[in-house]
Amino acid sequence: MRSHGPGAAQLGRLLVAAIYLTGSVTHLLVATLQPRLYREFGEWAPITASFLRDFWTSTVVANATAFGLLVAAGELSIGILVLAGGRRTRLGLTGAIAFHLILAGYFGLWIYAVPAAIGLAVLMRYDFENAFARLPRPKPKAIETVDPDRQRRAA
Repeated sequence: MRSHGPGAAQLGRLLVAAIYLTGSVTHLLVATLQPRLYREFGEWAPITASFLRDFWTSTVVANATAFGLLVAAGELSIGILVLAGGRRTRLGLTGAIAFHLILAGYFGLWIYAVPAAIGLAVLMRYDFENAFARLPRPKPKAIETVDPDRQRRAA
């Protein structure tokens, strides 16, 4: 694996995370406020096979809110993992590749999804050791040592 610098690989990683985090918020809002949009999307989407169209209508549209929240959770997980660093970043990028291949197979979006998956695979060649943002950790408290002579004098 290549070690990363502050260059294009880091920018790509940030862009991937931003896309998935934004997608998560979008699906959360659509699922909770406008779940009918999943039905409308299914009406014009280029769903590749009749059994997939039937699945979309009978399962996804029938459970639009649950489906949207599930997709939102998946995209949120991918976005957080991509930012997390180390193996978690690779796991997130793997999830993003799988997501794009599902888009390609389900909706026939090969012209978009395959180049995106290749770009994600290229990012996996880099070693993203560090998380983008670290949560502050509490500083350990100093342990006070007790001097027995000092305690006797104070008493």
